[in-house]
Amino acid sequence: MNEDFLNENEEKELAKFLCFIKYIGIESDGFHSYEFFFTHALDIFWGDDFSEKPACFCEDLMPYSDTYDDVLKIKLNFKLDLIQDSTAFSLQDCIDHCVALAYENIDDKDYPEDGRIVFQFGEPFETVEDIIARRHCFF
Repeated sequence: MNEDFLNENEEKELAKFLCFIKYIGIESDGFHSYEFFFTHALDIFWGDDFSEKPACFCEDLMPYSDTYDDVLKIKLNFKLDLIQDSTAFSLQDCIDHCVALAYENIDDKDYPEDGRIVFQFGEPFETVEDIIARRHCFF
């Protein structure tokens, strides 16, 4: 069997994709703490009330624990607006790529020269690392 084919399939099985972001709170150092959820199987990712609109009316939106693989905690030097706080969209809309999973809140600052930080549902782990590195943050 072709070794390149096996390596490619192994990489696909090991690949992790962003599926959810949970706000933990603001730390004493002023950084915002989040949990980033990753899955290898986007097609099975789901949770209670994910199709309800608007998402902000749903209490404690969380994915089913058997639909994600890893949760990584990170402290960011900027705040994110999250889909679960949306007054117009549902998590299903995010999964369908109608709206972002999260984006940089710029309410109290100028528009960033290098553009706004935006996280889309299903982005590969490596892409998420690259995005947060733009603001000098790392997992």
